[in-house]
Amino acid sequence: MTAQELMERTAKIPIKILGDQMEKSSSAFIEKLIPNYEEFWRIFVFPYRKKNSIWLNPELPRNHEAVCIYNYSIFRSSLRVHRFSRIAENEFEISGEISTDTFDDWLIWLVACYDRIMHFGGAFAAAFVERSNKILLDINQWKSEWKVFKTHFPDIDQQLTKQREEIDQLRSYAVHSAKFPGYINLIPKQKYLSRLGYWSVFRKYVDEKPKRELRKLVDRFSFLKMKTEDYFKFINNLWREIIDNEKPNGPVLNGEIINDIILRNKDSDNVLHVILGQRDETLEPSALLVSGNTMSSGSFDRD
Repeated sequence: MTAQELMERTAKIPIKILGDQMEKSSSAFIEKLIPNYEEFWRIFVFPYRKKNSIWLNPELPRNHEAVCIYNYSIFRSSLRVHRFSRIAENEFEISGEISTDTFDDWLIWLVACYDRIMHFGGAFAAAFVERSNKILLDINQWKSEWKVFKTHFPDIDQQLTKQREEIDQLRSYAVHSAKFPGYINLIPKQKYLSRLGYWSVFRKYVDEKPKRELRKLVDRFSFLKMKTEDYFKFINNLWREIIDNEKPNGPVLNGEIINDIILRNKDSDNVLHVILGQRDETLEPSALLVSGNTMSSGSFDRD
């Protein structure tokens, strides 16, 4: 089977019906903010599940399994970034500022997203770029394979490096900083962090400098909104780049263990009809193994 044939046969498979419990309950979030997650899922994850199950085929090579694990982990982390951005929005509407705890939690999960993207890229490089099952790393070591991924996707690497470094640097300073009297909702812009990162230096600066110098600061909420938008734009572009990079006439990796319903039915409508006809509502209700732990469904904002 070619990549194009697989895409055509899974084009109408809806994650809101055939995803796991978290994916189904978060379908509005996926559709609105990370639509390319579903596109990737249709091609690289769904076809390799066990028949009538949300679980991956146990015969799937570990490198490919790692791609699925980290893809799902990115989804779960992205939900948390979205959740804390919504909490921040509500706080700002009520009080005109966002709490330090909310800002810290948002920063921590955004950094986690970028870390998991690097693990995902490393696993993808081994499985789909090098097409090797010889590289078998511990699940926490796939980040080291990013060097292979970035040679094939240099633009993605440049975007990731820029965004991740800025957020990680801000976390190192801002997460541990106190609220500054009279400037509760302000933080130094990234280029001034090295000079204004300490509370004492910041306090002296805002007390002594004229107001026009406050251009070196930015309010937390504006920063959070801008960086959240940047992140979701980036992750959608990452999935899109990977999908578009697939050679339409090239053979599908691990095609021999694709769900036989997909193999037997050439039309996406037929595939969906057969799957829905055979679906057993008593199947496992949730989730993939993520970093060695079964993820429970949890509670998140859905919009």
